[in-house]
Amino acid sequence: MKKIDYVILLIFILMFYVMNIIVPFYGDDYAVIYSMYNDRLITNVTDLLKSTFVSWHNLNGRFFCNLLMMAFPTLIGDVIFNILNTIVFTISLCLMIKLVVPKFNCSSVCPIAIVLCGFYVIMLENGSLFFWGAGSANYLWSMAMSLGFLVILQYLQNKKTRMTTEINILILFSSFFLGLQHEMFVIPMSFSLLVFYAFNRNLLNKNLLFALVGFCVASLIVFASPGNFNRVGSESGIEALNFMAIIRRVIALCKSLKFFYLFWGVWVIFRFKHKNEAIFFLKRNILILLMLFSSFAIPIFAGQGGRSAVAIEAFSIIVLGRLIYAFYNSGYVRWFYGIAICLFVHFTLVIYDSFYKWNIVDNCQQTYLNSKDYIIKRTVYEGMSITRPFTINVDDVLNSSFTSMRLARVKADKLGVDSVPIMITIPENVAEMLYEGSSLFSNANRVQGNAGFYGMKGLGYYVMTYDSLKEEQIKQGLLYKTQKLPIISSKGIEINFDPNTILISPCPVIFVKDEKMGNWILLNRKFKTYWGFECDCVSIHKTKPSNRFKLIKRK
Repeated sequence: MKKIDYVILLIFILMFYVMNIIVPFYGDDYAVIYSMYNDRLITNVTDLLKSTFVSWHNLNGRFFCNLLMMAFPTLIGDVIFNILNTIVFTISLCLMIKLVVPKFNCSSVCPIAIVLCGFYVIMLENGSLFFWGAGSANYLWSMAMSLGFLVILQYLQNKKTRMTTEINILILFSSFFLGLQHEMFVIPMSFSLLVFYAFNRNLLNKNLLFALVGFCVASLIVFASPGNFNRVGSESGIEALNFMAIIRRVIALCKSLKFFYLFWGVWVIFRFKHKNEAIFFLKRNILILLMLFSSFAIPIFAGQGGRSAVAIEAFSIIVLGRLIYAFYNSGYVRWFYGIAICLFVHFTLVIYDSFYKWNIVDNCQQTYLNSKDYIIKRTVYEGMSITRPFTINVDDVLNSSFTSMRLARVKADKLGVDSVPIMITIPENVAEMLYEGSSLFSNANRVQGNAGFYGMKGLGYYVMTYDSLKEEQIKQGLLYKTQKLPIISSKGIEINFDPNTILISPCPVIFVKDEKMGNWILLNRKFKTYWGFECDCVSIHKTKPSNRFKLIKRK
């Protein structure tokens, strides 16, 4: 690699650090400041360790991840966390490049560009996953530990001479430590390693055996956590496991994948050109491919997509980079510099948008925590369409139980009371309409249907005067909206807001009861909007519908 290549990597890392400064602690970061041992604020290392041990039984088996996510907002703090997190990001980036590119030459620039793009997509999706405490501890640090173990494994497999007993014991404990992390990485990796070496015993050596034993024992401890099974059984959004449920979970998971499809698409292209060499490539990378496919099991079992696909995407990036390295031997570096320039320009725009969006989130959180108010007016900022998939949706963060329930606990503790109303944030333009009682509530702005909502262009919510009967009907799952379908003008779709939909994060319906502002019911007009089309009408059923979606005839 040339000096300019290292400069590009350094700029990418510095931009990661800037983004890390922008993103505040939120969501689970406010939940884990309380010890799972005695439900009190964590103030010292003893509290931290006791809470971590209890988390294995009550929460999940991610021993080291749980320790980190509790330590970040309590004992470490934002400034040091930002530095440590950037260091671990740098290590992860270097480790993945090491796994993809055996040695640096003219063929290595494109695989490195693939790694940069892969990290860029993963780190920004699902609520800027790598930048806040709990998200980073569970996904970035787990990925770093997994990549570190794979690099150690690669080194030990190529090591022909025996090591001393002391070194082997160090390898054993190091591998054990690297295995005490997220189950989405450690369980598929352990399973794949056991299968691979069961059929390739000739590749085993004493040094490698110590590493495998340490890592696999740790994976058993992670898997055996009662918290794993308690969590899956208690989460309201997870349905019973049957054939149709598995199909739905697979579909939801597949919607979250990108680099998995990209790898197979590129492989098919090379298959037509290189034929036998492409098949040989799969055989040569069978261990990573085993890890890749076995990584589907955890998200399907947990009934979740999104961030649960991080392991699948990470293994896909490794094998895609190796594929490019194996078959793309061009000496042109314009690919790398072109991708780098596009990446930096887009990342700059993402940082710009994120600065405003996360500032809104942090201001709302701090206003709620440090005042008597619980209804908070917030700035309206949508950001640029080109950056929207890579930045947070402010509504999703602030009006979700993920954030509001945790903040309520912190505020109640601060005030020394048992409970406080959860935070409700309303865009400034909506709040002004409600305060002023303006022309919003005219027949021209009435939304079709019997629900009684009103809406105006530029408002993110439909609004109606509070009605206790309608609140009860909405909570029972009787609210629905209809929406036209593209191309097929005679058909539409009915989308029902069943009880599970109403309770999920972000909550689409907000019930506001305030002496100054009045009592209102707000419906997020962007919630469950498909193909970018506005809804036709919002109504309330007389009886509970059987399906969440229904194809209907349009008048």
